[in-house]
Amino acid sequence: MRERIANSIDHCTAENDLSAKQHYLVELSDANQVDVCDGAGDTPLGFLVDPGSAAGDAVRVSGVGSIVIGIAGGALTAPANVGTTAAGKLVAKTADEAWYIGILLDDAAADGDQVRVYQTGPLQIASA
Repeated sequence: MRERIANSIDHCTAENDLSAKQHYLVELSDANQVDVCDGAGDTPLGFLVDPGSAAGDAVRVSGVGSIVIGIAGGALTAPANVGTTAAGKLVAKTADEAWYIGILLDDAAADGDQVRVYQTGPLQIASA
């Protein structure tokens, strides 16, 4: 499975040791600092492309226009708008005002599957 990182955010550091969280969704936790999304309502910044190996390390986060690998939080069917679970994994987002990061390109059979996402945001689903 290939990624195509069209844009990336290269000026952030890891709040914690993120070495085991490559391809997870991250959020800004402080100025120029990221951590794995820890709430289903979080606004994801992007996918962790280069996680570094310790707290304070420089990390690289995917940007809009990238085709990136993400980790499914359960079974998913493409195409779907996807955002974060409370663990930085992907889940379908359909509710009004929910934040999503992009469009799912591959089906996922189970939690932990790697899938490709076309990153279009973060964007918020408009209220009806």
